Amino acid sequence: MRPSWSRFRWLHARRRRWLAGGLLLAGLAGFGCWRWLGCWRDEWVRDVSRSTVFQDRDGNVLLACLGRDERWRLPVPLGQVSPLLVDALVAVEDQHFSTHGGVDWSAVVRAGRSNLASGRVVSGASTITMQVVRLARPGARGWSGKLVQAGRAWDLERQHGKDWIMEQYLNLLPFGGNLVGVEAAAQCYLGKHANDLTLAEAALLAGLPQRPNHFRPDRHPEAAMERRSRVLERMVAEGMISAAEAGQAAGQALPVVARTAGSRLGIEPREPQYCQLASREEGPRGTVRTALDSRLQEQVLAALQAGVDRVPEVVDGAAVVLAVPTGEVLALVGTLDYGRPGDGQVNAATAPRSPGSALKPFLYAVALGGGRMVPDTVLSDAPLALPDYRPGNFDQRFRGPVAMGDALRDSLNTPAVRTLQATGVAPVLDLLHASGIASLRRSAEEYGLALALGGGEVSPLELAAAYATLARGGEFLPPRFRLDSTRQPVPRRVLPAGVASLLSDVLSERALPGLPPRWVAWKTGTSNGLRDAWCVAYNPEVVLAVWLGNKSGAPSPGLVGTQAAVPVVADILQRRFADHAPLPPDTTTGTAMVALCADTGLRAVPVCPRQRQGRAVAGIPLLACEGAPEAGLAILSPRPGVYRVDGTGVVQLPLTSTGSSGIVWFVDGVWVEDPARGQRFAPGHHVVRCVTGDGRLAATANLEVQAAN
Repeated sequence: MRPSWSRFRWLHARRRRWLAGGLLLAGLAGFGCWRWLGCWRDEWVRDVSRSTVFQDRDGNVLLACLGRDERWRLPVPLGQVSPLLVDALVAVEDQHFSTHGGVDWSAVVRAGRSNLASGRVVSGASTITMQVVRLARPGARGWSGKLVQAGRAWDLERQHGKDWIMEQYLNLLPFGGNLVGVEAAAQCYLGKHANDLTLAEAALLAGLPQRPNHFRPDRHPEAAMERRSRVLERMVAEGMISAAEAGQAAGQALPVVARTAGSRLGIEPREPQYCQLASREEGPRGTVRTALDSRLQEQVLAALQAGVDRVPEVVDGAAVVLAVPTGEVLALVGTLDYGRPGDGQVNAATAPRSPGSALKPFLYAVALGGGRMVPDTVLSDAPLALPDYRPGNFDQRFRGPVAMGDALRDSLNTPAVRTLQATGVAPVLDLLHASGIASLRRSAEEYGLALALGGGEVSPLELAAAYATLARGGEFLPPRFRLDSTRQPVPRRVLPAGVASLLSDVLSERALPGLPPRWVAWKTGTSNGLRDAWCVAYNPEVVLAVWLGNKSGAPSPGLVGTQAAVPVVADILQRRFADHAPLPPDTTTGTAMVALCADTGLRAVPVCPRQRQGRAVAGIPLLACEGAPEAGLAILSPRPGVYRVDGTGVVQLPLTSTGSSGIVWFVDGVWVEDPARGQRFAPGHHVVRCVTGDGRLAATANLEVQAAN
């Protein structure tokens, strides 16, 4: 039986419909897949590893670091690239960049013809937009890769304008070796910024991306010059420059700067320790604008070096300058010889050392804030014997009853220890921590009363931040190394304003030696064993902390704060404020006048025989005077007057007084260890003083001893 032709015709038509439908679905799927693969994402360029470039506050480059991929990348905005370089790249890479939509179809046709004629790939027809895609997101090679690039380029053109695309291109182009981007190439090969290129220099760089290592001007100068001529010819053909301009540029010598391995980008590394701290503050990201004042940094370094040279057996020092209003670190010197083997790279500005007496203002701050005393309150500078601890003064003398302000200015030890006994160590530690001193990590029990005399360790940077709290009226700000920080700290009050005012008034009463008359508050410190010399000073603009010593801890007889560190501070402040003097602050802020007992310096009560006015912290009740003993205190012997020596050349006089036991005696400021034996007086004027055990009351007798006729 013969088959029915109509049946076959029906089957043939059905197959044709299936075939057409399949082809349509395949086309749609292919187009969808192409569009999915051809999507552009901005994070591809945002995630590119960048080199970190540190600048000072004026924009001068301090240090450049390789990116995570070990390449030099210095991204710059389009506005900071010479238009000549942009034109040159367009002329040799993509003449229709301004008009195409991501793919130059005329170039595709020409490339196809050239490739077919030669039998191999001689032209890829990649546009600048397609190159951005390839450089940001490398993919498969061949026609499949080109199709994906074309799709992504088309999508990129839909999302961004030509200027944005050109900016990414300029920052993604390879220029040989590990140089990426026009700024890195300009600095490495030419020693200048991409914004400052001449026509010859722009043409030189524009020729590199085609074959970066082959045309490297530092290795292949002849090939680089030939390529430069080709770029200039293309610029003439595109009407960008005249033939005369091209000829003049082509005749110029190859402008290549020789670089060493240590300064590949023409940037001699400066202030690596400061840059490291700036990096820790928020992490590196591209260009980092620091707060460093390079001119002040040089002044600090010069003054510090001169100070170290004056002290025998001392080779190092550190200094920190903070801006009081903002906490910005304007200068930081952590070493005097970064290249010295061993400890040259140790940053002494952040290394904890014994501060000596430099912490005393803060233990008095706790007492002032607690209403225990004011600067006029009388304290006892008399021998103090504690279990396993007998503190004495630096000059081995005791002064008897002394006002708190004088005790702080003269850095007397026993009044400070007695004050710390009264306040407790824990509150002082809390204040120091709140003021930025994190190095004191041990417990209050471990530090004990030795904290008053440098029994803990702090760094110059921490000490500067703590004193800046006083200069700021009791508000703490953490030190800041970056001007471009995204975090803006808010001042945190850690002390009543009146406490800071009283301390600033006390610390500024005496002029800083070596500095012309101007307001400055200052305090010194000398560690036990003469291993560390300190001076911290501040005015309303800056706070300065200086340390001199040896990183090894080796002592030197010259490591005394007043002798070694004070001249350095005076030198730095003189340089800093050579053309102006900051106005003095109002040291009455947060204070109030109160009636004080003239004998004890505490709040006067009706039984106080003598009263006077003095300043106290406003809003904080001051401890009241308990009144004078019923019989007072008077010296019975020696009585004031004139005495003559006996046959031994001295005169022996007993030491007796009214009042209860526990009286402490001083002759010419020196503690009398055994007053029951009396005292031998040589010819001359003498001052005898006795003080009650609590240091509240004292009596004085002046006598003159004459030699025998």
